Amino acid sequence: MAQVRERRIDGDREADGRRRVLLVGAFRSLVPEGADGPFGSQGGFVDTLAPEPYSLANAYLKAFAESDPDIRQRYRIELLNLSEPIDIEDEREEVVLSDSHLERILGFEPDIVAFSTYCWNIDAISMAVGILRQRRPHLRIVLGGRGTEGEPERLLALVQGADALVVGEGELAFREMLRQDMRGLHRIPGVVARVGDEILSGGPSTPVMDLDTIPSPYQLGLLTPSLHGVMLEWSRGCLHACGYCTWNAHKRLRQFSPARIEADVRWARQAGHRHITVTDSALNYDTAWLRECLAAIRRADPQGLVQFTYNIRHDCVTDEQLDILSKLPTHMVLLGIETLSASGMSAVNRDAVDVVALRARLRDISRAIRAPVVSIVLGLPGDTECGFRDTLETLLAWTQADETGARAAGTVLVSLLQVYRGSMLWQRRNELGLRFVEHGIPYLVESPSWPADALARAKAHVVRKIGEHPDTLKAAEALVLMQSRGGLSPWFSRDRLSTLLRDWPPGSTHEGWTFEKLGVVRDTGRAVVMRFCHVDGGSVRVRLQRATRHPSAPTRGAVYSVSPCETASGSPPETARRRLDRLLQAVLARGERRLLLELAERKRRREAMRTSGRES
Repeated sequence: MAQVRERRIDGDREADGRRRVLLVGAFRSLVPEGADGPFGSQGGFVDTLAPEPYSLANAYLKAFAESDPDIRQRYRIELLNLSEPIDIEDEREEVVLSDSHLERILGFEPDIVAFSTYCWNIDAISMAVGILRQRRPHLRIVLGGRGTEGEPERLLALVQGADALVVGEGELAFREMLRQDMRGLHRIPGVVARVGDEILSGGPSTPVMDLDTIPSPYQLGLLTPSLHGVMLEWSRGCLHACGYCTWNAHKRLRQFSPARIEADVRWARQAGHRHITVTDSALNYDTAWLRECLAAIRRADPQGLVQFTYNIRHDCVTDEQLDILSKLPTHMVLLGIETLSASGMSAVNRDAVDVVALRARLRDISRAIRAPVVSIVLGLPGDTECGFRDTLETLLAWTQADETGARAAGTVLVSLLQVYRGSMLWQRRNELGLRFVEHGIPYLVESPSWPADALARAKAHVVRKIGEHPDTLKAAEALVLMQSRGGLSPWFSRDRLSTLLRDWPPGSTHEGWTFEKLGVVRDTGRAVVMRFCHVDGGSVRVRLQRATRHPSAPTRGAVYSVSPCETASGSPPETARRRLDRLLQAVLARGERRLLLELAERKRRREAMRTSGRES
């Protein structure tokens, strides 16, 4: 075995001798386009695409570590949440850390930087690690979060500048790392560390069994989320092992006490929040505890001003639980149906669904609480294009009121399968023949039961259905943006748009207007957004859609129409905006003629090749 050699902490010190530790979260943030609901553009979801995302996990690490007086005396722990806005025309969902982001990290003059990783930021963080190491050679760098699961030793070997990875729940491991002054990391459970030329593991992580020993970061003043943007964790330890999931790897149920939940809800209400997202995999594993939690919430908020968004397991729901939840002010209740296909459920370790019983139970939930959001997954192994369409059509039908006036579902939420590191599907990826995006969010590309063309057709089908059912069908991901894998109208494909806009490509300027950005509308793919900035300040968005005969369309061509300009930032002069409209009309008129001629020529060539083939 190689001799143990570890980097020492030789960085700057606080005036009181404390070392600086920086816990970093990195996200895309949603740019609100208007009030889509009482709690903002997410309609009740608080997640990585919130307007002001933050890492609750990092706040837990700080609160737990600083509960040790010795650590408080020796370390100053700071939180940094980096976010990059995602506009409606953005096609990239993953995080990119800019030079300014790195300067913000270095501006803390840290001795230790710990990143919370996930599939949307692991690549950006891996690149940033090398730069930070060059800029500050004595910096100790640690990666944690779900992005470290699945072959962590191999991952650490690839991320050369990192000292260690924390795998699984991190509170105990992180505290021990600081207690040991970042020495002997390879002996700490849950830590994989670089030791000289070797990479060694301390074995499986140890979870916190008494969750109340993790102080509330809200009550300590460590977090000040945006209005209605509170996330609370009530329990840990999902009791299931679904093949697509890495949520709560420790399968022993642990719960915060009702008293702790009461104190956090009281804090949220007094701070003016009227919505809380509960991040648990499901609330309804323990009926007696759930009843106590309801009593605690009513003590904290007797008027019921705060509403909750949460998940429940439909196959665990009892009548007693429905009675309890009927008294909980609910903004949104979510259930994971996944698929009605028995073979699809079997492939991911889920029991087959009894469709009749499911519909009856969803009606019960709708009557007791509210019409639920039911989520399904596109691309499950064992499922098929036909099976997915049957599931979608069945659940959409359930969003309609029956003869009694009841709806079994309020909204159907479609997610494209993601093969997460460390999940059962990821571990069996070669055996199951799963091809997925290897860098960034691991969306499925194809599999034996989902050839690429079938997956593309299914995505396009979902996009069409969203247009038909905008209030009852949503996509959890921007399916339309995955151009090489289907879902997008060919009229908005890159090759056609490049032909159409050849006279004014993105990045070029005409008469004071610079064409900044081009992108497909994220939710439905039914339009293209063009963003322009003016030399005198301000910018606007213009929507490019398929031409219609509607008389309100001010600009019309053979194929495309331009909707009125939308202000993106500032307010350019009105004369300049009118000039932009005229410029676009001219560009589109020339571009359409060119595009239609090119398409006709392609069609002529294909016909000629078919004729030649028949003659031969």
